Amino acid sequence: MLTSCSKSRAKRGAVTAALGVLLALSLAVLACTAPEPETTAVPTAAPAGQTVVVVTATPAPTPDATPTFTPAPTVAAKPMPTATPVPPTNTPAPTFTPKPKPTATARPTPTHTPRPTFTPRPTITPTPPSPIAGLENAAWLERNKRALANELKGLAWVADGVDDSEREAAELLIAAARWYPDTFSALVEKPWLHDSVTHHEAIAIEYLRWLSWWSTDLAGAILQKPWMADEISSDEAMTVRRLYSVVWTQGNNVRPDIIAKASEILDMPFLESLEGADAAAVRSLARLEGNDTTVFLEIMNHPRLKDGITDDEAKIVALLGGTYSYRPESVDVLLRGTGVRLEERVINLPLSGETLLAVIRIRDQVTPNMDYLEHSVRTIEEFMGEPFPTNYVPCILTMPTSAPAGAPAPISARTSQCRWTTTSKMAGCGTMRPLQSPTR
Repeated sequence: MLTSCSKSRAKRGAVTAALGVLLALSLAVLACTAPEPETTAVPTAAPAGQTVVVVTATPAPTPDATPTFTPAPTVAAKPMPTATPVPPTNTPAPTFTPKPKPTATARPTPTHTPRPTFTPRPTITPTPPSPIAGLENAAWLERNKRALANELKGLAWVADGVDDSEREAAELLIAAARWYPDTFSALVEKPWLHDSVTHHEAIAIEYLRWLSWWSTDLAGAILQKPWMADEISSDEAMTVRRLYSVVWTQGNNVRPDIIAKASEILDMPFLESLEGADAAAVRSLARLEGNDTTVFLEIMNHPRLKDGITDDEAKIVALLGGTYSYRPESVDVLLRGTGVRLEERVINLPLSGETLLAVIRIRDQVTPNMDYLEHSVRTIEEFMGEPFPTNYVPCILTMPTSAPAGAPAPISARTSQCRWTTTSKMAGCGTMRPLQSPTR
């Protein structure tokens, strides 16, 4: 490397010397060129205040004149720097270290990441429609009284879908839940309402719902009776309906005195258990109230009934409603019991089963009327092809009578006009008056 530097310095010195020679030659050429004549300025006299300059031209050299050679100034060449000899150093040539070949790093094979499996968006399982959807007032009940709606939907016959035969009962329960939640809660606690609903049970639900409009206390008292705990029979359903008839009035006017009297009837001994004669007695009282409220209250205050109606008295009370409509003068006779004869017979009918027949005579009569009654009952059942709606069929045989001398005027002697007339289905049974539902 030092040798290379020395050579480079020598070359630069030679170039510098050559440039100096060229410069000297250039100066020599310039010196040999003929000089121009010199002009000499000679001052002359001039007017005052002015200066006159006289220029005298120097004559040009003649051709014969020998030019004077003025040597060009010698340009002293810069001394070349003396290279200090550097003793050669035996520098060993650098050992060529081969650049190590890069070790090929195996490029890792990219791990195959499987494409994410497309998980389909879960299909929204449609919420099954409510089993009470489409029923009257059901949507309102589910929005505003969800707990009561859930109680209703918990009934087996509602949960599996309400069919046409169950629709009316379901809507009646919804109405009870909306307007009379206490009545509804007492109803859904009944075991007979859990598995299914029968025709007679639907009737009981209907009239308990309407009865609650006049008195929820009376409706609740009915639901507390022992005969409302199990499956509802025809007589039990009709008893609920007739108690509703007692308190019902045209124009839907609430009458506290009549409601109180209906509560008294419900607490009487004959309604602790319910048989056909008991149901007939309630039906007879409802007919009396429908015909004339004043007469109804007087009969309920009669000494024989004031302290409560017994099971035996219920068989006579069952005749009062019809008797008052067709032979009012016999009502007092039946209540006093003087000369009244009662004959009973239990028969077994093909469709109705065990049935109690009763013949009530106002005077002693020796006639085969019981045989006639049994024959009539069997013939009617066979002809209709349906069981009787009750297991008690009474028949009254009466003759015109007069009150004993000095006795107070009988109730039947007072003027009264029947407001409702219908046809009884059975001989001796009280008739029913038309029912009208209140506006709510």
